[in-house]
Amino acid sequence: MRQSRRALRQPAFLRALGLAIQSRREQLSLTIVQVASLSGTTPAALARVEAGGRNLTLLQLATIAGALEISLPELLSRAERRLHRPRRR
Repeated sequence: MRQSRRALRQPAFLRALGLAIQSRREQLSLTIVQVASLSGTTPAALARVEAGGRNLTLLQLATIAGALEISLPELLSRAERRLHRPRRR
């Protein structure tokens, strides 16, 4: 559990979360503009989230997950799996 708490503070986790959000958005064939509108944020803010440059509140993350038709635990699980994937060379 100690490692998980540490991972949540690292920029690598924010990047993995952003990639999980982007992947799900693309899976649904949605644009950043569409998801931003559905989640009540701006396209620029969502782009920063997908790039791993923004730390979200739990409420913001839950709203984005809802717009992506995915549960918050599943979205976090996908981010966690991305975080621990072996890096490609």
